[in-house]
Amino acid sequence: MVNRFTFAKSNQRRWYCSKKTKGCKARIILNDDGTILDARRNVHNHDPPVYTQLSNGLYVRLTSPLAYEIVKSQRGKDLLLVEGYTYARNGHYRWVCSTHHPYCKAKLKLNMEGHVDLKYYYNNHIHEPKKIFHSNVVPYEFVQSQRGKPLLLINGYTFSQSSATQWICSLRLSDCKARLKYHNGVVTELYNEHTHYPRRYITTMDGQKVRL
Repeated sequence: MVNRFTFAKSNQRRWYCSKKTKGCKARIILNDDGTILDARRNVHNHDPPVYTQLSNGLYVRLTSPLAYEIVKSQRGKDLLLVEGYTYARNGHYRWVCSTHHPYCKAKLKLNMEGHVDLKYYYNNHIHEPKKIFHSNVVPYEFVQSQRGKPLLLINGYTFSQSSATQWICSLRLSDCKARLKYHNGVVTELYNEHTHYPRRYITTMDGQKVRL
């Protein structure tokens, strides 16, 4: 794959566009070490196919509408969640990577039907996706802080309420960004990546959770 176009091997060094049978004359020549020697004829008569990279490093071609979710940012703005990455609106149809990383150029465009336009889907992020889990089956318990305030306990970590639906790590360390959203008795969104070890709790005879 070169500049999002795919090539089929002709011989040891020559590669032709994989759509050669459809009239595309683009081709490249490689050095023995696999680097490009000659790309002067790398001119295609078609748009590049759209691929996405799986967690195992393999690429899969996208040929159908790409599924996405609309989620909320911490400031309440709409984000598109696609394959674990979030995109912020940058125009009527254009969306860009929401991390605002200066070197991340990932972006996408929605068409008139509201589908991700595969011709304008650039998912080559230079960072890992945010580990946010959306579900209505996250197990949790309510415990009390030493001051008697309610905390949500999930996998040994506790969260304190910061707004109507937002809960943050109860340790409130500056570098710990763990948080969740809790609404109508359900944890609807969970980012449970902490920068510290969980606290230890034991269950008493009467079923109460006590921190060690």
